[in-house]
Amino acid sequence: MRSFSELEVLIVESDKAGRQLLRNSLAELGIMHATEVEDGEAALQAVRDYRYHVIISEWALPKMDGLELFKAIHTHRATAGIPFIMVTNRIDRPSIEAVKNAGLKLFVAKPYTLGALKGRLEQALDMHRPAQAAH
Repeated sequence: MRSFSELEVLIVESDKAGRQLLRNSLAELGIMHATEVEDGEAALQAVRDYRYHVIISEWALPKMDGLELFKAIHTHRATAGIPFIMVTNRIDRPSIEAVKNAGLKLFVAKPYTLGALKGRLEQALDMHRPAQAAH
């Protein structure tokens, strides 16, 4: 597995405090390379411009929500292998079903713990090991 300290992460969160909390949490895990964007359209452009190792996105975003962003990223061959973690407070059954139906396997419920975030990052890297080996 790639070391956390080597990861370059895209944080997609509309709330400034939420972005800072994610950045601080990642730093506690040893991840110092993180780019922040505020909406789904900016995230899609960032992913087209740069190959991130992991995307961590809120669901409720302006311009393009997190689920739409996931679908847009994972329908293009060049970006389909990027691990995607959804961070959300939507934990009702219809929302969970929508996530599963879209093929998104990794999400963290807010408020999240550092351990939960670390676990999802480890899962993301393990699930996408072949794509990472191609670098």
